[in-house]
Amino acid sequence: MFPRMRVLLSLLFCFLVGESFSQDKFIDSLNNVFPKSPDTSKVKILIKLSHHIEANNPNLALQFADSGLIIAKRISHNNSIGACYSRIGSCYTTSGHYDEAVDYLHRAIKIFEATNDRNNLINTLNNLGNTYTAIGKNKKANETYLRAYNLANTEPVNEYYIAIIGVGLGNRMLEENKVLEAVEYFKK
Repeated sequence: MFPRMRVLLSLLFCFLVGESFSQDKFIDSLNNVFPKSPDTSKVKILIKLSHHIEANNPNLALQFADSGLIIAKRISHNNSIGACYSRIGSCYTTSGHYDEAVDYLHRAIKIFEATNDRNNLINTLNNLGNTYTAIGKNKKANETYLRAYNLANTEPVNEYYIAIIGVGLGNRMLEENKVLEAVEYFKK
């Protein structure tokens, strides 16, 4: 196992031990499975770990996403690179580093557009809308949310993302005192 991975898995272990001792089996399984996994699976594992701990520890989540990016670049797997960029952007948003977040989310968007990865594109656009909202770039937030919303509404319709993005758009409309439009988005 790479030394960096060993350190990250150890950090995860310490983080999860603080959460609960019932995580021991999970950590043991992860320590056994991870080194033997194909690189694409390692990237997916690191992305999932990053996602699951981001709210509580965005800096550690960023390290997992960054480690995934190193592997994804080494194997030249574009969608994995895009997914790591999107995770890194999300971690930067959570930790309040908005300029970096916007940069990485745009990198992810370019990859997802090039690979026609619609669901990841929708998700990343939604994250970018959240980031623009956080920094008060309301016009860009609205445009980005609407782009994601319209993509989710094209065939095949993605009800999950329509609901999530509808909340973001509804909140934006409320901030602009457009109550009737907000209600329509919230209904979706």
